[in-house]
Amino acid sequence: MKKGLFVMYFMLVFLVGWFCHGLYDVNHMEMSNAFPSKQASLPYKTLETSADTIVTSAIPEKAQSIFLRFLLGDNERNSPQDRIKEKNIHVYDDKIVIDLKDASWSSFVNTNSMDPVFDTGTNGIEVIPQSPEDIRPGDVISYRYEDSIIAHRVLEVGKDKKGIYYIAKGDNNVIQDPQKVRFEQVHGVLVGLIY
Repeated sequence: MKKGLFVMYFMLVFLVGWFCHGLYDVNHMEMSNAFPSKQASLPYKTLETSADTIVTSAIPEKAQSIFLRFLLGDNERNSPQDRIKEKNIHVYDDKIVIDLKDASWSSFVNTNSMDPVFDTGTNGIEVIPQSPEDIRPGDVISYRYEDSIIAHRVLEVGKDKKGIYYIAKGDNNVIQDPQKVRFEQVHGVLVGLIY
């Protein structure tokens, strides 16, 4: 057991050192730009992120991508479609009016599967999709399963012999829902949350 922990600790120290060495080399390279030398021509690459600019040393691009995703997480995820246009939202002093056809109100039970997006006490606004193509990855759908209605995010849209299906998962769940969701099961698509 101790040997395994030592190996993991060594690997962690190695990765942190490797990353810091890359940052040190880049800082040295930036100084070298002010005072040109042979080292200034090393092949360094800058990767942009939403928070900061991270610079890595000359390592294979695939390894850079894997390492940065490990450190920063994969920030790009499918988001719900924009179903309510700004022109359909009217804000007044005493009320807000949303022009939305076929809308219904929804509430949620405390399953924790969609934390922190919504939980008990959150009010939702749903619309009924008109066709299977109206639902895309990133949309949150409510669907009938046995005696329950489940509200989870669509990860994937596929097609098999029975037609179009959706793979869904609660944002806070580790695994996806075990069944394919068919269009006939879909109760609605979440278009708004009111906390």
